[in-house]
Amino acid sequence: MSLKRWSNSDNGQSGLGILEVIAILAILGVLSLVAVLSIQVIQEKARDVKRVSDMNTLSTSYNKIIFEYDDYTKSGCTLGHMHACSGNLEMMKILPVIGEIKDPVYHNDIELCSYDLCRQDVSVCDYALVEQDDGYYEVLFNLEHGIEDFEEKGCYKLTPIGIQKIELN
Repeated sequence: MSLKRWSNSDNGQSGLGILEVIAILAILGVLSLVAVLSIQVIQEKARDVKRVSDMNTLSTSYNKIIFEYDDYTKSGCTLGHMHACSGNLEMMKILPVIGEIKDPVYHNDIELCSYDLCRQDVSVCDYALVEQDDGYYEVLFNLEHGIEDFEEKGCYKLTPIGIQKIELN
């Protein structure tokens, strides 16, 4: 495609016509939109990688708890925000950074993950310990986009057998 240059014979100036300028601006707008959307998807996937990494870290910590004490409740964690376990000495010994184990977009107003929020298809919520007894624990979290082995977005749970997608009716 060649661009025609217009010239003003009165003063000898030449340049692009208005249609060419509009076409260039439209192309730049489309390219910018594609770039912004691509960056958003990349950011969502990066946060999902962090979430799965956090769950793997928690799984390893809970495995150490069950190995040492034969009882998940010995973690000392109470139901609620996972990062609230930071005041507990046993979990702090095994996972000193437990206070930092929270959703990557955590802020004071973020809701705690729950089965009710999963039904509402909420995309972001803070990690929640929703069940814990001597032989079982369950931590809820959410993926915004999905990654690798966890391709679907939505609610997931970490239990002693690993990470599973929560299927709600």
